[in-house]
Amino acid sequence: MNDKISLIRDKKIAILGYGIEGKSLSQFFDSKNIKYSIYDETEKGNSIVTGEFKKTLEDKYNIYYKSPGIKYERISQINRSKISNLTDLFLNIFPGKIIGITGTKGKSTTAKLIDCILKINNKKSFLVGNIGEFGLDKINDASASDYAVCEMSSFQLQFVKKSPDIAVILPVFEDHLDYHADIQEYISSKNNICKFQNKSQEIVLADNEGSQRATEGCLGRKVYFGENLDKPGCYLKGKDAVCELAGENRIFGQALSLSKAYKIPLIDILAAVCVAFVEDLEFDFKKISENFDKLPFRMQFLGKVHGANFYNDSSSTNPISTIEGIKLIDGDKYLIIGGLNKNLKFDNLLKNLENDSIKKIYLYGQMKDYIMDLSKEYKKVTDKIIVYETLEEVFDGVKKNLYKGLNIIFSPAAASFDQFKNAKERGAIFNQLFDKLANAKI
Repeated sequence: MNDKISLIRDKKIAILGYGIEGKSLSQFFDSKNIKYSIYDETEKGNSIVTGEFKKTLEDKYNIYYKSPGIKYERISQINRSKISNLTDLFLNIFPGKIIGITGTKGKSTTAKLIDCILKINNKKSFLVGNIGEFGLDKINDASASDYAVCEMSSFQLQFVKKSPDIAVILPVFEDHLDYHADIQEYISSKNNICKFQNKSQEIVLADNEGSQRATEGCLGRKVYFGENLDKPGCYLKGKDAVCELAGENRIFGQALSLSKAYKIPLIDILAAVCVAFVEDLEFDFKKISENFDKLPFRMQFLGKVHGANFYNDSSSTNPISTIEGIKLIDGDKYLIIGGLNKNLKFDNLLKNLENDSIKKIYLYGQMKDYIMDLSKEYKKVTDKIIVYETLEEVFDGVKKNLYKGLNIIFSPAAASFDQFKNAKERGAIFNQLFDKLANAKI
């Protein structure tokens, strides 16, 4: 690692944005006695240049470490080849094997599953990226035999110049079109997860059009996964996950049972199985069940009120995620959706909401007018919608219509920024509202 660090030690470095990633970079450079400057539009401090990037940022550095939230258009005066980020630095200096996970949904759950599998196989694994620590502080504890399981968003991948050893690509659909210029730019960012691989490395990818587009030009060996697969790879056979490739055949056990028990999309489990297959790891469903801690705000079961089940899926920030989430729950459903639209299309979601199992749709937030207007094309949906301004008002409405066996699913299908700081805060508020409702006499 020291040799790799020496490559940047004498460079002129600028950190763009002093948020979570910017501060992590700053702390890491301080620990290595590497000099740097910080540019930020809001934060103030002796070592920080404040003000709009267009006015204060100069093209005088060798490397610019950009925070994910900064669009390139805000720093377009900088030569693109000089732009890097924390993820790229981690990819270059981690001494062990890196498994990167990207896709439109399911990244965190899949990363958590893979990390769990590695640990029950007595492998030392670091869970990094969006899901865990940002990773730089783990470098000193890592060796060549260790693994890093890294969740990678399109924002983080956009400027990397090195790919992980194993690139896991979950289904890719349109998302983040409030950030990316179009779907092609979004997919091109995903492409970097395998763009710089060699032929000895692996691409574990979903049998999905968007995922396959994200691998164009990549040299790594492709191993597919999907529920119904017509090519070599990992798929569902009855209740079991089965992998077939290059004459090797392995049965991994009851994938369907794990999916139902933890309310995890089957596609995420198959992706983790596929990694276990290519790495020749044991996939013991009993041990996984004993050691896997489900992440909050991902079809999180909160409890019952008057016999009705409450689920918190605040991490669902796009329509596809909500569609997949409601499929995991049988029986009558009330769906709570709303928030800030990321310039995405909701027609497919509304088609799914015509299903008779969806009894009511509670709608709130910035996108409510858009959804109401679109729902005119789906009469069965319009009749189910009840509109509110806030999530708290939604709860006041929900509590009047509870019955035994009903499922209340909070799966917003949109970003949170219209009323909350992020999806985590939104999820925490939902949990608080549930606790208040559960403890009240209604």
